[in-house]
Amino acid sequence: MSACAPGTPLPPTELPVGTRVSTGIQLDLREARPRVIAVMKAECPTCAIAAPVFERIAQRLAAGGLDAWLVLQNTAGEAEPFLLEHDLDCAVALEPEPWEVSRDLSIASTPTWLLTDDDAVVTHSCEGFGKEDLQGLLESAAAAAPQSVDTSPLFNADDGLPDFKPG
Repeated sequence: MSACAPGTPLPPTELPVGTRVSTGIQLDLREARPRVIAVMKAECPTCAIAAPVFERIAQRLAAGGLDAWLVLQNTAGEAEPFLLEHDLDCAVALEPEPWEVSRDLSIASTPTWLLTDDDAVVTHSCEGFGKEDLQGLLESAAAAAPQSVDTSPLFNADDGLPDFKPG
């Protein structure tokens, strides 16, 4: 079971939007719309595997009119090399220590993946890197999208990725 269980409301918090996007913007977690949020940390080995998959998910959801945000538990200086290394062009918000939002959501490991509804309440969550979990997240998010989303398999048998890796 995920630390952030379905039914958990997101805290009324704004996070600074990170590198590779406009500065001075805030991600309002309580904004009323469905979205996928992945909480990761630049130095996390599982996050290094998960980040490119998040990028693919974010691109598919954007085509369907749904937001996807990568929340990095890092400073801008720590986040930038991670974003460059994994060629990430997704929306990024930063949550450096003391990780108040993660603590409010009882997020104990990274990556943690969340889908929220129109009321900013978690409807789907999973932790770590799990192929089945992430395909399920994509399919659940697609059902909330205002337009059609490509839900074809994210993975194939010879992609070299583990079926599961804990965070």
